[in-house]
Formats: sequence, structure tokens, C-alpha cells
Amino acid sequence: MSDKSGGMSLNDLFVLCARERDERLKNGLETEKFILKFNQQVLSIEILYKKTRNLYFDIDLSRCVDAVSLLDWILYIHAKNFFGDRGVNHAFLTLLDDILEVTFVHPRIRCFGSSYLREGYQLNWAKKEIIFPQELRR
Repeated sequence: MSDKSGGMSLNDLFVLCARERDERLKNGLETEKFILKFNQQVLSIEILYKKTRNLYFDIDLSRCVDAVSLLDWILYIHAKNFFGDRGVNHAFLTLLDDILEVTFVHPRIRCFGSSYLREGYQLNWAKKEIIFPQELRR
């Protein structure tokens, strides 16, 4: 589980991170006033009001296909205020990266996350495919 220096091995770190990611995908993330959960059936991140567990807001992930559309959602969520709960934006980005990592698996990329979108990658949610920048130029 650890190397000779007492630290964690790289493989063990990957295993731990995967467990934490899977836990977030299963149970969602809590902020001060909300719970954010991934709804795999409709490809959305649901924002539930914590007190009542009622749906407060819904983010359609099929509309997050590139850097521009992702930035649009980030800015929209930031401006929405969510009763002063500033943790919603951070929870959204964390959950989105978890979703991207398990949805868009590719042999050339070990761990696909939102940072790749700024490099010109695009997403096809219906096919669960990554469109690489070179392929976009054709």
C-alpha cells in the first residue's frame, strides 16, 4: 500500500481517487444548501434543494460539448446565486469531471476531464465519443 518512504504508491493513489470518484457519482456532492447528483438516464446534473430533496435546477450535459458551452454553464451557475451558496459551482465542476472521466474513455487519454475541452476537444454524448482537434479540422 505504501512505498519504502512511507508514502502512497502511484497505483494506490489512482485506486483511492477512483473510489472517491465512484462515491461522488453514486451519492452526489453536498454544498451548504444543495445536493448535486448525476442522473445517468437523462444525462444531467440535478441540483436538489437539501432541505426538501426537491429538484431545484437541472443541467443538461448533452449541451456541454465544448469549451464555449461549458463556460456558458459555469457562468450561468455562478450568476444564479443559489441563495448565496457559492459551493454549487465547485461541486458542479467536480462532478462534471467525474462524469467525463467515466463516460469518455479513450486509450490515448488516461483521465479525460474538462481541461481537455480548452484544447479544442469536443464531446458526442450520444455516442460517448471524444472528437479530437485534428478530426475537427477535416
